[in-house]
Amino acid sequence: MVELVRYGGQPPLVSVELVALMDKFLLAAAMLLFAVGLYELLIDGLNVPAWLVIHNLHDLKTGLATVVILVMGVTFLEHLIERADPAGTPYFGAAIALVSASLIPFSGFGEKE
Repeated sequence: MVELVRYGGQPPLVSVELVALMDKFLLAAAMLLFAVGLYELLIDGLNVPAWLVIHNLHDLKTGLATVVILVMGVTFLEHLIERADPAGTPYFGAAIALVSASLIPFSGFGEKE
């Protein structure tokens, strides 16, 4: 954050650091979701917001799959900003798209109407 204020967001490394920071926040959200979900499923309910209430394993895996997709998207954005391997970027993006395409329908299976 100090570099962001010092350079006014101009150097590309500041952008990479901000994207990496978003990635860390998403990982923290995934760990919180998993911990609260397991506690609610195995021990007892908690007084949490409605979006954090986990009723069954399907709710837990749907939430985790969503966060995994977001983390992969942020990782791809970080890869794009760094321009580390321009020739491999399409393959990296295709791999992320393939995994995301498999996780999105996965969250719909097992859902009760």
